[in-house]
Amino acid sequence: MRTITLNKMRIQNFKGIENLAISFDGKNTLIAGTNGIGKSTIADAYLWATTGKNMAGNARFEVRPRDKQGNEVHDVITSVECEFRIAEKLVEENSEFITKYTFTIKREELEDLTEKAKQELKPEAIAPKKSYYFIDNAPYDAKIFYGKLGAIMCDKDKFSILSNPMAFFMLKDSEQREILTAACGDVSDSEIDGYDKVREICGVTATPTERRDGLQKTIKATKKRLDEIPARVDSLVGLCDEYADYDGRIAELEKEQAEVKAQGEKLKGELKNCFGISGVMLPPEPSHMEIEKLSLHLDTAQMCLDIQKRKLQDAIEQQEKGKCPNCGYILTDNSFKIGLFENEVEEARQDLDNTKSELSKAQAEYDAAMQEYNAKVAEQAKVNDTSAQERKNLETCLEKLRERHTELSVEISKLQQAKQVQAQIKALRDEQKKLDSEFAADMTKLDIISMFLIRKAEAVVENINKRFERVKFKLFDMQTNGELKSCCKALIDGVSYANTNTASKVQVGIELIKLLSEFYGVIAPVWVDDKESVIDLPSIDAQTICLKVDEQYQELHIKAV
Repeated sequence: MRTITLNKMRIQNFKGIENLAISFDGKNTLIAGTNGIGKSTIADAYLWATTGKNMAGNARFEVRPRDKQGNEVHDVITSVECEFRIAEKLVEENSEFITKYTFTIKREELEDLTEKAKQELKPEAIAPKKSYYFIDNAPYDAKIFYGKLGAIMCDKDKFSILSNPMAFFMLKDSEQREILTAACGDVSDSEIDGYDKVREICGVTATPTERRDGLQKTIKATKKRLDEIPARVDSLVGLCDEYADYDGRIAELEKEQAEVKAQGEKLKGELKNCFGISGVMLPPEPSHMEIEKLSLHLDTAQMCLDIQKRKLQDAIEQQEKGKCPNCGYILTDNSFKIGLFENEVEEARQDLDNTKSELSKAQAEYDAAMQEYNAKVAEQAKVNDTSAQERKNLETCLEKLRERHTELSVEISKLQQAKQVQAQIKALRDEQKKLDSEFAADMTKLDIISMFLIRKAEAVVENINKRFERVKFKLFDMQTNGELKSCCKALIDGVSYANTNTASKVQVGIELIKLLSEFYGVIAPVWVDDKESVIDLPSIDAQTICLKVDEQYQELHIKAV
């Protein structure tokens, strides 16, 4: 156990205290005086240096002195210095001994300004500040200072609670719960009735609280889905007959459709066999090409004959001109040329005659072919006239089969859609049954865990409250839905801490400090404000410094008690 006592304290330029030195010598001390004389300022100065807060638990508060006009006094050093004595019981090799040592801390606050800025600073202005920290006159920054102070004494937040009976109740509910549970010892789940069943529900990884929260989320989601299913089913019921045998009806229609298709294929075969090829095979229509070719050749042959005749005539005329007019002697003999031309004329005439003969023969053949072709066309027309009605009847039947096939496809498609809707309804009904079962099972599990948590909460509260005489803590509020909500409410003789008197607050605060001192292993000086309201101050091993309003003292009255 580490016991801390305050030996000395020196305050300079802190609020209304200009310069004050107090010698406590580690003894219980009474600081008395009229209101406004500076009693609470001494306590604030002490906590400001050791924890960074004041008696009200505020980290930000005015520490600078002010003049008569209410302006901050500039260019002064606010300083608080405390000398402590530590007595610590140590155990080594089964032997106990006490070690004692003394150390000093100091905190100073200066205006953080350059010399030029200080000269230009107006009286009503508020200058920026900077704090400096010392342990045994060695300077440190704030983080290291409080770290070392925590190692020497204890953590500054714990020190604040151990120094001020009101400090614990200034914390957040969650912080109070955490401290109480740690100090008084938590209750193990295995100590609570019904633990085995809860462990079975939670498994080896989840805590009862985690499993409860998980079940609540699951139940909420299940309930939401259960609320949605009936409306969804109602919207689908109108789209089908929920209990119809759609598979049977679809099978019947598909069978009929197959029969219709087979009949259609049969009719198409009949049409192809009977009318796909004409009853009389028509030959191709006779061509005029040969006649046209021969006619063209005839014209050419006639032209050639005419040319050869002219050549022959010209040769004869030239020979006649070449005779002597007196004796008739042929001067230029063209007999050879005339003979040659006569042969060519004969050949041209023969070619013309042959062409005429071939043309006449081709014309006769064409006329015969046309006569045969026209006879076949007439025969085909007769066949078509006799089968047109039969073909039309077959095509009408085929068209009706096609229409029926399409109608059946539409009906089958509608039935398949209705079957899908029917399946959706069944799936929703099955899901509803499954969710109903899961919902009931989860609600049962939730009830088991909730009751277990209530029993545990009661056990935790009982475990904490048995450590105190006057104060009792309420750590849970029962909600309208049956759930527990964490809280931390102190009740003093059944009255809320906030509504009780100062004496009761101080008494339960000291009772709490005694418990926490034992838990933290540290006894620190306790500052009691408003001592005039506390007639019966509980006994405590710690050094107590009481602040009391006493109108008979117009100046601070400090004495050991």
